[in-house]
Amino acid sequence: MASYEVDITSKDFSPSRDLSVTNLSVGHGQKLTLDDLYEDGTVDQVYQAKARILNNSIQEIGMGKYQIYLFCCAGFGWFADSVWPLITGLILTPVINEFKFDGPFLSLAANIGLFVGAVIWSFGCDIWGRRWSFNLTLLIAGVFGLAAGGSQNFVTLASLIATLGVGVGGNLPVDSAVFLDLVPGTHQYLLTVMSVWWCLGQLVVSLLAWPLIANFSCASSTNCTRSENMGWRYLLFILGALTLLLWGIRFFVFKLFESPRFLVGIGKDAEAVEVIRMLAEYNSKTSNLTVDQLKAWFFNVSLDLSMGFLPFLLESRGNAYGDGSLYITYRNTFILSVIGVPGAFLAGWAVELPYIGRKGTLAISSGLTGAFLFATTTARSSNALLGWNCGYTFFSNIMYGVLYAISPEVFPAKDRGTGNGLVFSATRVFSILAPIIALYANLETATPVYISGALIILAGQLSRLWADHRGFGAWSFLTAAFFVEAIVWGFPTSFGVFLDAYLNDTKYASQPKASSLLPLIGPVSTGIIYCSGPFITPVITRYPYHKRTSMYVGTILCWTSLFAASYTTQVIKLVALQGALYAIGGSLLYIPCISYLSEWFHHKRGFANGVVFAGTAVGGILLPLILPPSISSYGPPKTLRILSIAIALLIVPLLPLIKGRLPESRIRAMGPTPRGRGNAEWTKSISFWILVLANTFQGFGYFVPIVWLPTFASDLNLNSSTSSIALALLNCGSVIGRLATGYLSDKINPWFLGLSILASTSAATFILWGVLSYDLAGLLSFSLAYGILASGWTSTWNGFTKPLSPNDPNLSTTLFGVLLFSRGIGNIFSTPISSALTSLHSNSTTSSFTHTSNHLGFDVGGGKFEKMIVDTT
Repeated sequence: MASYEVDITSKDFSPSRDLSVTNLSVGHGQKLTLDDLYEDGTVDQVYQAKARILNNSIQEIGMGKYQIYLFCCAGFGWFADSVWPLITGLILTPVINEFKFDGPFLSLAANIGLFVGAVIWSFGCDIWGRRWSFNLTLLIAGVFGLAAGGSQNFVTLASLIATLGVGVGGNLPVDSAVFLDLVPGTHQYLLTVMSVWWCLGQLVVSLLAWPLIANFSCASSTNCTRSENMGWRYLLFILGALTLLLWGIRFFVFKLFESPRFLVGIGKDAEAVEVIRMLAEYNSKTSNLTVDQLKAWFFNVSLDLSMGFLPFLLESRGNAYGDGSLYITYRNTFILSVIGVPGAFLAGWAVELPYIGRKGTLAISSGLTGAFLFATTTARSSNALLGWNCGYTFFSNIMYGVLYAISPEVFPAKDRGTGNGLVFSATRVFSILAPIIALYANLETATPVYISGALIILAGQLSRLWADHRGFGAWSFLTAAFFVEAIVWGFPTSFGVFLDAYLNDTKYASQPKASSLLPLIGPVSTGIIYCSGPFITPVITRYPYHKRTSMYVGTILCWTSLFAASYTTQVIKLVALQGALYAIGGSLLYIPCISYLSEWFHHKRGFANGVVFAGTAVGGILLPLILPPSISSYGPPKTLRILSIAIALLIVPLLPLIKGRLPESRIRAMGPTPRGRGNAEWTKSISFWILVLANTFQGFGYFVPIVWLPTFASDLNLNSSTSSIALALLNCGSVIGRLATGYLSDKINPWFLGLSILASTSAATFILWGVLSYDLAGLLSFSLAYGILASGWTSTWNGFTKPLSPNDPNLSTTLFGVLLFSRGIGNIFSTPISSALTSLHSNSTTSSFTHTSNHLGFDVGGGKFEKMIVDTT
């Protein structure tokens, strides 16, 4: 990280405030030493040098009335970005009553518009400048927002909402770039506080919607006419007019100066100097910056579901509690909006705290946001739900405030629009996916809430890797590896969905030995992937330049296996294709991919390892939700076909990102020496072989609850939906456990951590499963606790192997392959041994407990799970 000095002559100087730097010190009251976010050479050196001069000049001018006005006018963009995306949820019920359509389609239309707007305006502002983008976005939103109020049918409304979304989608990426370009470095923390405008938007739109929707809407969809349903139209008219008023203030009252950093980025040094002069004059200051100063540097140097459906969820849950009226629904929405306001100010304060900063604030707030989201599922009354949602809203506003401030800060000013475009476009893509999922998922269950909470916690914890490995290569690899993990492991671990469909279809189930062969597909697949490590790792360590070839071949085999399996109904061929061939392809893809991890991450390798392994849990959460509706609608063959194409479309674009940090020639030089003279010190390590043995036994025990949990739930007389929630909760816990354990493995002794995991998992299995799982509450408690505790074991692997291979990525890959193989042995034998243990119950004449009724988890199913639970413990 490079440092440079800024002259401090402005009375507005505040040395405790700087958002884009990590260290600040003042020398003799005249110099402020700032740490540049970018290492020398990371960005164009000429531009970097000029940007530092501009930073100096803006800091000399200080925080003045121009920046205060800019804070307000840029805040209008936050206000619009809060109001208009929320509007689809606020008007959803009365619009459905009048136009009779599937609700998620309105949100889908809005999010498509937001996505298009994020792409056009953010990328465009780096081409044609900030001013046009800054002034046109609100104009488009206001005009089409007004027009949407006059819609006569759903198609017209959706089209106009999508078009206004094109305007709204550009506000945050453009306005954040504008604000950062013209504010002194010592006051960049105000970008975090800017989220108060987002909270005010929530407050205003909720305050307007409450009386309008509650008093001017149809009571039901029966005979709902336009004249009886004007509330949502009044709301759109008012918000459209208000947005046009804000645009008028921007365009006619406030004069936005073009970004000087953007101007020097396109070679217009004289115009950049003129902007600095006008900025100083506006603030009643002077500036000595000249074009020659900028040119002198030239010669010296040149040698990435929730709020959109909130009112609907509040109403539907309120109906279940007997108080789901429109009045109560929009009153609660207003209360939640008020709760969010102080969060913005708290975020601005927290990011400046020593030892916490942006990373800590983001990680803590996202963790609490996810926790309160989980807690909403426990609500049994409308007031309880409101209370939990208050906590969720408060901490989520802190999270958003920090997130939207960090995003523009990490990009150079000349590319800030494009960088913001990438981030906000990714956001809008997932916003588009949310209503699509809602069309097919059951929003009445708590499963989407568990998924959302887990993903929020995961995203927040990822921020802990931020300053350690800033490079695009490290981040892109970690993202790609996460998705590869989710796809390769997610499909076989979710095979139970296909198994249920096969066993209930006579053309599969009526075949000889179908009942014994079909259940083998999942274990065969995971077993092959696990046990392939010792066979693939020697090849890719000796011939590292074949790693990428292996990944492409593996991708082709994964696609071919599922696509070919979709054209056969013969059980033995399904085992060969969907089980064995898929696993071979997955192994060729997965093991070379994971071998690059040790090249990119060192100090936080354990946590990075936990992030990648969390992909398995995320795949295990999402696929059981996505696959059943498809199988129900199209059948297993067509679903397999769709899945094979989806896997190819997801993985192929990621493959270019999966590569090593070191040149292959250097890896080759670090690789194994000729046979017979290699580094075999690790084979003499007694502690490593103790680890392998413990890993095998842990692998045997780990998979038992995952396999038997649905059967256990069935014997508790719980329906299939409830057992799915238990599995989803286990996988959500796995996400948390793998991340937390990965983080801890970088901090504390791996043996202490590993023994703690084994001991706590054994205790949780015996107490929560064996003793307390005699009802739903006990089973769900066990699922969550087991997911958090047991799943973290694999995240300790890097803590054990790092001392054996501190600077040898090839040896690290070899050790990983051995551990993967030993865990696979446990996986293969866990199902037949646990099946034998349950069958022993009918032939046993002795038991540790008297199973007369379900007073204990051991008693469930007449006690048939007792020996299996004890053995797993």
